[in-house]
Amino acid sequence: MQVRIPKDLHEEPVISRLVSHFQVTVIIADAQVSANVPQDSCFDLELRGTVS
Repeated sequence: MQVRIPKDLHEEPVISRLVSHFQVTVIIADAQVSANVPQDSCFDLELRGTVS
């Protein structure tokens, strides 16, 4: 699964909220994060959990 996080949400705990809201384990397989560049960050994630 690939998740894009818009630049304006870089200060928000997006992945942490994903974990707590859906009670999944997140494995970050790859990430492209740019702190000082005006672009989105991109994460390749593996999600593990139960289907509810």
